[in-house]
Amino acid sequence: MPIDVNTNKYVDNHADSIRVYDRECNGCKRVKKDIMISILVYAGDISHFNYYFLTTEQAKALIVELDKKIKQNESLFSIMGRP
Repeated sequence: MPIDVNTNKYVDNHADSIRVYDRECNGCKRVKKDIMISILVYAGDISHFNYYFLTTEQAKALIVELDKKIKQNESLFSIMGRP
């Protein structure tokens, strides 16, 4: 977890922008993977990009896990009466 240089306290990262690229992007070609996920991350006043390279199998497993959590959240929201 990064430290804010102004306050000397830990700050949480949060994603601002997420993009997904196929195996034809330069990064995937360089590391020989199928999918690249690019995430613009903000931590306090600092921003940077994180890149994640996945195989097709890893990307499919990620989709399954994301779908589970989205459905779980939707179920919780409906129980709590939230949209």
